[in-house]
Amino acid sequence: MPLGKRVVDYPKNELNGPFDDWPLIWRRFELEKGYSTALIEDYPSLTLFNYESKGFLRSSPTSFYPRPFWLHMYQNHDISHLCLNKRIPKIEILLNQTKAFIEANSERSMPYFSFTFSIEVTHDDFNKAQLLDSHISHFIESIRNSVNNTILIVMGDHGNRYGPVLKTTIGRIEERMPLFAIHLPKQLVKIYPHLQYFLDENNDKLINWLDLHQLLTDIVEGI
Repeated sequence: MPLGKRVVDYPKNELNGPFDDWPLIWRRFELEKGYSTALIEDYPSLTLFNYESKGFLRSSPTSFYPRPFWLHMYQNHDISHLCLNKRIPKIEILLNQTKAFIEANSERSMPYFSFTFSIEVTHDDFNKAQLLDSHISHFIESIRNSVNNTILIVMGDHGNRYGPVLKTTIGRIEERMPLFAIHLPKQLVKIYPHLQYFLDENNDKLINWLDLHQLLTDIVEGI
């Protein structure tokens, strides 16, 4: 999704980074439109650009990049049972960082792009997705007034990849059908009513991450 390309479009020797010069979509928002940007991920060993890869070596990929915080937390604290010091759910820390980023930019009337990726809770056991429900619900409710002019996307990167369910037909289908939900602000739909029309048209159709990248490209180019 961040690149709008397939893996086979890149030489194999470049696939493990470093990624400092890759044309990630949020760079367009930042460089072309002056957006404040954020890349917020938990579980440092399995993050998108660092798992068996070199990550970013020269500078932070976004204006807000709390990876050093997460590395310090995992290296110096008890992070068992999905909690910090057995008290604070790590998903809450992730969402609070995202909320702080949104509110800080909203107060400054600064446009922003945030990519927040929760990894740990469901990585080894997809059934633990239910543990996220209340946290995500409370988070969305808490930022409701701050995102009334924001396109909000809630999505997964893949479905269930483990367990006996994958021996079933529906299990193999669900593996390739992650959640994708999108909210368009009313004022945007008022100016560009075709956005809601095409969103409804594609509601029951298969899409992929290349389609999502095109959507983000349309946004940065002014639709």
